[in-house]
Amino acid sequence: MEDSANGIRAAVAARMHVVVVPDPHFPPPEDALAKADLVIATLDELRLDALEAMGGAEARLDEQEAESFPASDPHSDWAGPAH
Repeated sequence: MEDSANGIRAAVAARMHVVVVPDPHFPPPEDALAKADLVIATLDELRLDALEAMGGAEARLDEQEAESFPASDPHSDWAGPAH
């Protein structure tokens, strides 16, 4: 899920499926939106059939993979300030 041009481009470069929910006040340029697999106006439009068509339903992380991401560590710089 992305809303920025740089995020879209980074996800595409990482060969990830990209669903874009553009910020209506700061929408990404058309060239970035064209790279997305799916562009929706709101999260209410996100449907399982659209994700399955992208192959996203099978691409789930297992618990060990999820724990390997820096954002899953509350002490990581990626996770932001602790609340």
